[in-house]
Amino acid sequence: MSLGRYEPDRSRRSPLARILRLTAAVAVLAGIGLFAFQLGVEDERTRQGRLADEVAKLRESSQQLTQTNAALRQELQTAQTRLGELQTALGGAPKLSESALLLLPTLERKLAEGVDPKRLAEVVAAADKPRDCEAPETKRFLLRTARGADGPNTSVGFANGMITVSGQGAPAKNAEGRLEAWFDPAEPVTIRFTQVGGRSAEAAGKLPLHHTLAVGQAEHRFSVMAATRGFVQVTSERCKLP
Repeated sequence: MSLGRYEPDRSRRSPLARILRLTAAVAVLAGIGLFAFQLGVEDERTRQGRLADEVAKLRESSQQLTQTNAALRQELQTAQTRLGELQTALGGAPKLSESALLLLPTLERKLAEGVDPKRLAEVVAAADKPRDCEAPETKRFLLRTARGADGPNTSVGFANGMITVSGQGAPAKNAEGRLEAWFDPAEPVTIRFTQVGGRSAEAAGKLPLHHTLAVGQAEHRFSVMAATRGFVQVTSERCKLP
């Protein structure tokens, strides 16, 4: 009868099968662990390679900075040596006083305006001598603006018409911010001094302004200041040149 059959092999094979399955599982886990270990080793090698490259680049940059620093020190030393040579060369040159340094910009401006250097030297030499001057003459004129046109009162003449003074300024604004026809005395203006023959010079800035012209054997000193609305007042003093 089949129900009463005895099967002794099944009980003997079951432990062996379990051992084999356990061994296979251990082998699989060991393989996975070995693979993970190999990946970690490769990753570490890659990281160390990157670090080595970065160290090499930093070492190269450090060397370049050292070379650049050495070159700059050499240039600085050369410049200091050159400066010392120049100071030695200029050591015997006369030094200008503070007063003389104050005069230099005025002298340079006059020379740039075309004043004869010899005449300028004569004027400076005669600065402490009494001056022969005529009585000052004062006139006024309308200062033109971008909104105002030329007219009969927009210039004045001095020295029998030898010098004409005119100018222009920025238009004033009313309470509503609209531009007016007259100039704003608080803003910079430009005053033009025109001689017979067309030669002219300008003085620009905020009022009052001062300007000097040499015409022939006379020197004309002008002072310009704001007057009544729209007008500027010009005072001219004429003195004989030394």
